[in-house]
Amino acid sequence: MTLKWHGPQVKRALKLGMRQRLALFAQAWVKYAKQQLSMKINRDGSTPSKGGYPAMVTSNLRGKIEWEQESKLAVRVGTNVEYGKFLELKTGKGKRPWMTLTNKATIGVAKRIFGRKFKFTRGR
Repeated sequence: MTLKWHGPQVKRALKLGMRQRLALFAQAWVKYAKQQLSMKINRDGSTPSKGGYPAMVTSNLRGKIEWEQESKLAVRVGTNVEYGKFLELKTGKGKRPWMTLTNKATIGVAKRIFGRKFKFTRGR
């Protein structure tokens, strides 16, 4: 009986699977953030309060939330709108940590995406 080592093929398959999962999660993150930033009032009918998502006024921030593949095994999500960063990092009254809230809300999505078993197919 002989054993054949398929390490390089397995490594390539793992990287490809992880890259696909990262892209899938980044898309889900962006979609959730855009949904939350589409509201002019909170779901309970109240106006946005300190610490919550900012209300949509012009939709500029919502329209500029994107993701990009940073490297083979990393993605970047966010916006290039200056006040998006300001809302996230500001302290005191007016702080709206929309990225932090999105991170917390999408943890379950991440667990489902990254918790699945990898399926390997035989290489040619």
